[in-house]
Amino acid sequence: MQRLIRTYNARLLSHPYSTKAAGTGLTYVCSDLTAQAIERRQHPGSSAGGSALSAERALKFGAVGGFWVGPLLTYWFQLMDRIVPGRSPRAIAVKMLVDQTVQGPFMIGTMFAWCAVLNGASPAAIEAKLRTELYDTWVNSVYVWAPVQIVQQAVVPLQYRVAVSNVVSYFWDTYLSLQMMPPPDEAEPPVALHARPADGAAAGAAAPVAAMPAAASTRAAPVLLRRMSTERPPKVPSGS
Repeated sequence: MQRLIRTYNARLLSHPYSTKAAGTGLTYVCSDLTAQAIERRQHPGSSAGGSALSAERALKFGAVGGFWVGPLLTYWFQLMDRIVPGRSPRAIAVKMLVDQTVQGPFMIGTMFAWCAVLNGASPAAIEAKLRTELYDTWVNSVYVWAPVQIVQQAVVPLQYRVAVSNVVSYFWDTYLSLQMMPPPDEAEPPVALHARPADGAAAGAAAPVAAMPAAASTRAAPVLLRRMSTERPPKVPSGS
């Protein structure tokens, strides 16, 4: 164990960004696999409740963590310590406030966007996702991360802050995966409403029958009544 810690510390000194990015990416993969397991327990009857977990989905979420969140958090922690140095109560309060009001919404919003792009969402769908879910997710993040950031800034050395964040992130990112990564049913492209009937199928069975609008039927009623009143009744043959 001590050897592993020494190796990790050496990697932090020689390759800080790639080491922290790899740890964040691995955390995100584990979080998404956990989220998939939760989805399968909640929806056992759907295709999301199948037995196999999606490695592709987990790797997509892991890529967001490894190539975006990890490097961004590394730079962000360094920037905050440069702008607001020290561990006084005032410095800690300023860092926590800036972290939650600037970095928090930006990070969550960009994660929503990256996850949606990797799942093939359109720009309109991404905008709708952000409009409906970003604010509530950010508010929940404040409840989780504000206390964590206070402890981080007060007692955790700078080089270990991303690693400590990853420990908490396992649980938080499981929640984010449930919010950001759609189940398989939602990820599949929608089926066209007016599909061409299969070969050999009756065309009339596939084509919907449009109902007559109420206004049209109201206008047609007087015409039908006048026509019926002017028509002569058929002659009945007289008895012999």
